[in-house]
Amino acid sequence: MFGNDYNAFQEINEEIAPEQLQILKNQLESENPQTPDSQFNYAWGLLKTKNSRQQKQGMDILTVLYRDVPRKRRDSLYYLALGSVKLGEYSNARRYAEALLEKEPNNSQFQSLKKAIDDRVTEDGLIGLGVAGGVLAVGLGIMGAPRVRDNGVREWTVLAGLVSVDEKENIEVISLATGVKALPDQVRKYSNGWVVHDMHAEILCLRMFNYLVLKDVVRDRGGEDLVFLERENSKLKLKRKIKLALFISEPPCGDASMSYVAQGREAWEERPEEPAAKKQKNESSITINRGRAGFDKLGVVRTKPGRADSNVTLSKSCSDKLCLRQEVGILNSINSFLVDPVYLDYLVLPKEKFREDDFERCFGRIEIEKGKKLVPLVYDKDSYKFHKSPGSVPSPVSLVSSPASSIVQVLSNGAKYGGFVKNKPPKPSGSSILCNQNMARMIKQHPEFQQFNSYLDIKQASERHHLKASLEAALGDWIPTTPDNFLL
Repeated sequence: MFGNDYNAFQEINEEIAPEQLQILKNQLESENPQTPDSQFNYAWGLLKTKNSRQQKQGMDILTVLYRDVPRKRRDSLYYLALGSVKLGEYSNARRYAEALLEKEPNNSQFQSLKKAIDDRVTEDGLIGLGVAGGVLAVGLGIMGAPRVRDNGVREWTVLAGLVSVDEKENIEVISLATGVKALPDQVRKYSNGWVVHDMHAEILCLRMFNYLVLKDVVRDRGGEDLVFLERENSKLKLKRKIKLALFISEPPCGDASMSYVAQGREAWEERPEEPAAKKQKNESSITINRGRAGFDKLGVVRTKPGRADSNVTLSKSCSDKLCLRQEVGILNSINSFLVDPVYLDYLVLPKEKFREDDFERCFGRIEIEKGKKLVPLVYDKDSYKFHKSPGSVPSPVSLVSSPASSIVQVLSNGAKYGGFVKNKPPKPSGSSILCNQNMARMIKQHPEFQQFNSYLDIKQASERHHLKASLEAALGDWIPTTPDNFLL
């Protein structure tokens, strides 16, 4: 976060050394019975780690101490408030601080805590408004309007933007995209790396970011000035004091939007109850949870939405992809060889469509050890005019742009507009700069990649691939897409 921090917030964000945490744990385990003081000290140490599982364990210990040990209630409540701030659970933090003030309304420390929490909420709210305003101001000037078809039906689309926020809260739009389409899995059998398969707006924003990072990698090889990265020792990393926010004009498809979507089921999506004969299964007979069908199923991996009668895409929902990226990071396999992991800090969503229960359930499905838990920010001044509305239909095209680099591409069926070839990959001239072939060609001569013969070799050799695979297994029902492989 930015601005003047409450001192205790700074302390809880200072990571504890592993050996110090081990000392606290050893002390606790040496006691029989364990004393509340040692339990409290260990809980505080757990909160100072970067591991989400350990942080939650610390909160659980404090909760038990508050409930069972009267003399520790005051301290436990105070540190529950601090822990909630670190976890981004501001409603709980406020509740704990208010409980402290209810008992001791004149306590200056508790008053400062409550004010610091309120300031943090206000500060984050202003960042959310600033991010939304920046994306909408730039995006509406670039993207133009989805068209009205000859039959009078209006098209709608989702707008997303990746934004950097520096320590002075200056906001810069890195990438913009629109789109709600994903291609059937069967396309991957012949795409040969020339097709962009997932054209949902938020995923295109991240692909454009990877393209820009890859350009920095090329610049670094040529001794040129870098835009987003800096070199530290032998590896490149994102420039310090930059936080990244992803704005989306709709909650991401999949688990993070189930409650909101259930209030009004859209005609372009599959029906919630499909006949048994139409239910999609993979070769191992695991039922595929398609899009937003089956509103009674929560916390499950889903594919992208699509009509019930459409060819199935195995591309996972944006909720699932963003959930994994909390730990894996947002860099692709190529960049992850050369650049330290980069994580999103914020997800900025419209207030009227944000459901906290959905967000916490969706993004709490994995344990975060090295990554960052996404913090949700909301905005309530929405000037975007191309939301879904009754009778409107999804736009078949996507736009992706990097305003600072003056890059704009319109995509249709995974290729540049006009470059699509039915049942074949597009010609190189008709492909997007964001397709895997073009990304791989940018680093083909880099010495780090001379050992590989194919794109799949790169993916399977990366640490990112193995971490991602373990997280996919933990989520369950993660049916892999057909490999989109090609020779380098």
